[in-house]
Amino acid sequence: MKELTDILLAFDRLPAGADAAMATVVRVVGSAYRSPGARLLIGPDGAMTGQVSGGCLERDVVRRAGGVMAAKKPIIVRYETGNDPGGDGGNDTGDDAGSPRGSDCEAGTGISLGCGGAIDILIEPLNTPAGLQLMHWLAQSRSARCVLATVISKRHPRLSPQFPPQFPLGWRMAVDALRPEDQAIDDPSFMQHIDQTAREMLGSNPTRIATVPSLQGGVEILFEALRPPTELLIFGAGNDAVPLAAMGRSLGWRVTVVDVGSAPPDSSRAWSPDRIIRCGIGQVDQLVKIAPETAAVVMTHNFGHDRKLLRWLATQPLKYLGMLGPRHRTDQLLGDLRIESLRAPVGLDIGAETPEEVALSIAAEITASMRGRDGRPLSTRPGPIHVRTSAE
Repeated sequence: MKELTDILLAFDRLPAGADAAMATVVRVVGSAYRSPGARLLIGPDGAMTGQVSGGCLERDVVRRAGGVMAAKKPIIVRYETGNDPGGDGGNDTGDDAGSPRGSDCEAGTGISLGCGGAIDILIEPLNTPAGLQLMHWLAQSRSARCVLATVISKRHPRLSPQFPPQFPLGWRMAVDALRPEDQAIDDPSFMQHIDQTAREMLGSNPTRIATVPSLQGGVEILFEALRPPTELLIFGAGNDAVPLAAMGRSLGWRVTVVDVGSAPPDSSRAWSPDRIIRCGIGQVDQLVKIAPETAAVVMTHNFGHDRKLLRWLATQPLKYLGMLGPRHRTDQLLGDLRIESLRAPVGLDIGAETPEEVALSIAAEITASMRGRDGRPLSTRPGPIHVRTSAE
C-alpha cells in the first residue's frame, strides 16, 4: 500500500532520536471510513502522514499524540457517534461492542464520525525500543510477507479482569519476520497460538481480532497480514502502456515494463516505471522474475509475441494475468491452451475509450482481484463495504 510506503519515507526523514507517534485503527464497530490496520504517523511538529479517518479525527489524534510522546506510553482512544455534539463521544458502549477496558483506554471527543460507527485507535510512541521495532517490521513487510500480532486491550469483559503484566497494551510480535531477542516469553502455549493464527493469515488479506489464551487469562490480539506492494509487469511499451505505468506507480505498485519490440526506444516519452527491461522475446524467461503479489498485463500488439508470452506466463505463479485486445483475438492466440485465470479482454467494463481510461479500468480490476472482490458497483453489494475483523 502506498500509504505505508509514504509513512516509512516520512519516518526516515525525521532527525535521529526525534519524537514521533503512530496511530493505528485497531477496531471498528459499525461503519467507518478506514478499516483496522490504517495508520497515521505524527511527527514531533504535528506533521501527519497517512490517514485514520475521513479527516474528522486526525486533529484530536495529533493532540493526544503529543501526550503519548511525552509519557512514552501507548493509549487506545475510542471515537464513536450517537452522542450529543457537545458531549463526550467516547462513552462506554458496553461489553457487546467489544470496547477496550482499563486505564490505558481513553474516551474520544464529541466529533461526529458521519459513518455511524465507533473506532478504537492505538496511539503509541516511536522513540522507544518497541516503537523502533515496529518501524523495522513495517519496513521489512515491503519485501516479505509478515503478520503483526498486537495486544489491543488491557482487559476482556468475559475473561480475566486484568491482563498479564508481560503482555501490556501495544506489546507485539511478528511472524515470518526477524524477531528481537527479548521476545522469548515463558508461555509456550500462548506463543504457539499466536504463531499458528498468524501463519494461517500469511496468504490472506483481512485483519483479525482474536482472544488468545495465556497462563494468566485471555489476551485480545489484533492480527495484521502485511504484504509487499503489488508488482505490476507490463509486457509492451506502446503509448497505451504509459498511463498504465503511471497509474500503477500512483497506487504504490512496483512497475516493470518489458519491451520486446524491435523498434528503438522512444527517448522523448515521459516514462515512470520503476524498471524497463528491453530484450528479445526469447530472453524473457531468463530476465523477468516473477515475485510474490505479481500482476501481469500483456499488451505488445504483436500476435507472435503475445502468444509466446501467454504460454510462458501460464506456467508462472501470478496473482493476476490480463490480456489486452478483443476476445476473438485472444481465442486465436491461445488455440488449445486454456488459462482459467486469464482476464481477457482485460479491465472492468467502464466504457473505457482513451489510454488513460483503459489504464483506470485495468488498475481497478487488478485491485479487485488482489482483494478478492468482483468489481461490482458498491450500491449493489450486500452487507458492509469492508470485511470486518472477527473476534473469537
